[in-house]
Amino acid sequence: KESVVEIKNSIIENNQYRGLYLINSSSAVNSVQFADNPVCCPKSNPTCHNQYGGYGLEVDGGSPTVENSTFKDSVYGIYIYKNKDAKPIIKNNDFTENEKSAIWLAGGLPQFDNNQAEDNALNGIFVSQGAGGYAVAKDTIWPTANLPYIINGIFDIAPKFVFTLNPGTIFKFSNNNSGIKMEGTLRASGTEDNKIVFTSLLDDEYAGDTNNDESGSSPSAGDWNKIYFTSTSAGSELDNIIIKYGGGGSFGPMAGLEIEESEVDLENSIIENNRYRGLYFTSSILNTDSLSKYPLTAINNVQFSNNKRLLSGNEQGFNLW
Repeated sequence: KESVVEIKNSIIENNQYRGLYLINSSSAVNSVQFADNPVCCPKSNPTCHNQYGGYGLEVDGGSPTVENSTFKDSVYGIYIYKNKDAKPIIKNNDFTENEKSAIWLAGGLPQFDNNQAEDNALNGIFVSQGAGGYAVAKDTIWPTANLPYIINGIFDIAPKFVFTLNPGTIFKFSNNNSGIKMEGTLRASGTEDNKIVFTSLLDDEYAGDTNNDESGSSPSAGDWNKIYFTSTSAGSELDNIIIKYGGGGSFGPMAGLEIEESEVDLENSIIENNRYRGLYFTSSILNTDSLSKYPLTAINNVQFSNNKRLLSGNEQGFNLW
């Protein structure tokens, strides 16, 4: 806790709750094997009702560097606690056969580089602060990662804040109640060769077999909820993005992307295979003059395809209301 320790060429295994716990530390972890660190309340105990822990490594604040290490057979390889000041550097690590996910991100702004995940229940970075999802309440440049982010619940960006995604970022959504609620400003600018992707957890086309079932499942329209721009959102820019398999959930219009009385520039993008609609406008003005009382949304060079109604099969690229 609040100290600097160098740990290298070591083995940390068979510890209850967590193998290593770093609190506000800038320690260096290099070439360490983390394995078989179980929960503190095992399912085999009939009087145990709550499962806690099971982390190879837990980071609570600080800026530790974790590199060239292996994380195997725990519940989560690394858990980054919901401490906004956590800025760990996590690079060149291997995650295998962890019960739930390679990494669980609940807060902070880590740096990820060249990590590999294979044969975990989820081969990616699980993003959640609890049952409600994940909340962002400051200007944020989301960390780039070669692993996909797995969004569980609603990822909510508060009003007045700017949330920026870098080219190549992949968001996969775990179920039809998971999505993005954009109350602030989204800056998502990919490139022609390195687009930003929002898709289903079951979509193996991007970042591979994230749910680790080989060919046991396939994505479909409505797998996840949508990206929803509320009336408080303004000045968002979406360029070279892909939105696929949205339109699920039980609240609001079914669509991959919904824009409500807000200003969004959307260009050079693909919106496809969403349930009912690709894009749904409510009180936003499309291709009209700036004197309108409603915000102006501009769409340029966007491909809408195979956005189907649940029952009829009729396609709707976008819908104005």
